[in-house]
Amino acid sequence: MQRANRQVFVAVQIENCEALAQVEEIAAIEGLDSLALGPYDLAIAMGHAGDLQHAEVVAAMQRVVTAARRSGKYIGTGMGAYASSALNAVSLGIQWIQCGDDYGYMVAHADALMSQIRKHVKSDTASPIDAPTSLS
Repeated sequence: MQRANRQVFVAVQIENCEALAQVEEIAAIEGLDSLALGPYDLAIAMGHAGDLQHAEVVAAMQRVVTAARRSGKYIGTGMGAYASSALNAVSLGIQWIQCGDDYGYMVAHADALMSQIRKHVKSDTASPIDAPTSLS
């Protein structure tokens, strides 16, 4: 069991105001390996939806990074699948990054797939299917 515990990476996500208020205490928990910053949810919780550059949000994110580093924990983050987001995270002191999400990757793949299919299908061969207007 001790070996298994040494091989398990334990992280908690800081993504709301309650967790932010206690981030230093959370970071000090024995056996915790990392804090994970949830920047978008944290910004929403702080009343700044979508504005990761708002001064209060930037200060909060830096507080999470500082708490993790001072406690000897790794600091990671979730983010969109954009290089600029990764570079911004690194500039804050983030050590590991989870890029994108399953929904975004599924949509991007479906868009790319449909785009390739449309290139090979002539528009005059596609016809709409008449949907029934009633069940009777």
